[in-house]
Amino acid sequence: MSKEFDTSWFDLKNYDKLNMLDLHEWYGQISFREYLLHHNNANKSQSECIKKNPIIVTDEDRYYDGRGRPIKYSFNTSSVESMSAYDLWENVMIQANELHDVWKCCGSVLCRDATDEQKKLAYTPWDLVAKERNVDSAVFNIVGVDLGASDEQIMNDFRHWLTEYRKFTGYESPKKNFTDKDLSEWVAYRVIPYIDLKIIANFEGKTIKQAKMARLIFPDEYDIDITERLRRTTKPKADWLFSGSTITAILAQIQLDI
Repeated sequence: MSKEFDTSWFDLKNYDKLNMLDLHEWYGQISFREYLLHHNNANKSQSECIKKNPIIVTDEDRYYDGRGRPIKYSFNTSSVESMSAYDLWENVMIQANELHDVWKCCGSVLCRDATDEQKKLAYTPWDLVAKERNVDSAVFNIVGVDLGASDEQIMNDFRHWLTEYRKFTGYESPKKNFTDKDLSEWVAYRVIPYIDLKIIANFEGKTIKQAKMARLIFPDEYDIDITERLRRTTKPKADWLFSGSTITAILAQIQLDI
């Protein structure tokens, strides 16, 4: 079997339609490829779709959170919402066996016979416990709000919590909403063609050097070092775009229009 990666299928013209996609449609392109990049059970036939037509037609249901909640409350938004009974069950109670020692500590606190270590664990924010135990928890955090406080106090406190929690956990997301300028930048940096070459190479067990990838992605540019451009712009932008925090932020924004 040849070790050389066959790129005869690759044609930049097949990506022209990226210029016409809105953020909803970009989310479809990104989420489909994120699955192929990070899930071992991805089917090779799915990657073949990229070779035939890289602009993937996605199901509109992909834009929903997948929890199947038909009831909408006017006070909920895409990024801040009251946690439903189902969310609580899915994120906490369903993990009962894995978190048996945590619940035992909570019981000891209730009975007033907990040790200092048990108290420490019992009063650790749930989101940090879930992260430490590798519990499958959603990016939504359980945050208590004292409605008896003034609106001004609540807003100031929430701003403080958000800033400090991001620092503490290292969880970052874009500071502002995505605009058409961002979409144009993703097209200019050729992030989707770059990712597609990586995906196909991975599925075929081949490697592709950055110099060859750069020539495929920037075929008409000769006055600059395109390999260096790929390394400094396309690769970091693609890594950022296909990170979990960025994809989550895109999903939260497009849900505002659903």
